[in-house]
Amino acid sequence: MLLPLRRLMSFSVRSFEAPLAVDQVNVCLSSRFNRHVHPDPSIEHQKILNWEELKRQTPRLFNASKFRLHGLSEDHHSSSLHMNWGLTDYASYLGTCCSSLAPQLLADGEKLHSDRFAFLSRKVGVAAVLETRDGHVALIKRSKSVGLYQDLYDTPGGHPEPSSIHLTEDVLQTLEDTDNELKRTQLEDAAKQEFFQSIVNEVHEEVNLAPQQQQPPMLLGVVLQTDACTPSFSFHIKAECSAGELRELYQAGPSDKFESVKLELLSAESLLEEGSTTLNELELTPSAKGTLGLWKKHTLRARQQHRR
Repeated sequence: MLLPLRRLMSFSVRSFEAPLAVDQVNVCLSSRFNRHVHPDPSIEHQKILNWEELKRQTPRLFNASKFRLHGLSEDHHSSSLHMNWGLTDYASYLGTCCSSLAPQLLADGEKLHSDRFAFLSRKVGVAAVLETRDGHVALIKRSKSVGLYQDLYDTPGGHPEPSSIHLTEDVLQTLEDTDNELKRTQLEDAAKQEFFQSIVNEVHEEVNLAPQQQQPPMLLGVVLQTDACTPSFSFHIKAECSAGELRELYQAGPSDKFESVKLELLSAESLLEEGSTTLNELELTPSAKGTLGLWKKHTLRARQQHRR
């Protein structure tokens, strides 16, 4: 059973000190960073039932492997970010982080592992404020074919995919062997590259803007959704096209067009104005609210520094 909508709408935000490029981010991979299996088999069974019920309600849903965030730390001295990732899957995310089991899993994680998130999926998501050349921000209205947050406005986004770098549970286990240091280094670099490339791919798939028309993404911070603190990492991408051109591309049909029903283009300046209520008036997903808030904070800060 899903959490009530008001609980699913809660979020907190962590802003990084400054926008980060791909070479300022490091990822460590280990099976030690996977979700723990709960010692009570009935809890694990309920997790599966939760997923199956959602699958019946939304037939387009499918399960797939995802990266799992275990923890992150920002080094202000070197302006870098370090993250520890394991593996999870989408079914575990919906069956733990979004389900009525979440409060018990949080309490049991703290009690049994001194880690309140130990039994939660915490899959890694990505989202982007896409800003056109003529100063418009793109939002998409989610369709009824998606699992959560139907009919709400969202920023383009999705997930980095372990399958894109051929990372499986079996491969992850082999990285614990000290003889596999080279393979570990290669896969950790590949995971980092996939993290940044995934948001470029999602923008392409959801609004039909080719990677060549996107400037390199900059990482702004992370939106932690619900009490389970499921991470959606927030990026800023500048588009090499106008709002009108982007609208034409969207109307021509992105590959994931079933996920959205409408493209909304908002004036960036109207969103940045002091006292602007535009963000409050729109029905936004938690990820979109947090991501737009981070973009606004970093953009205004950069303007202030430029004036000095």
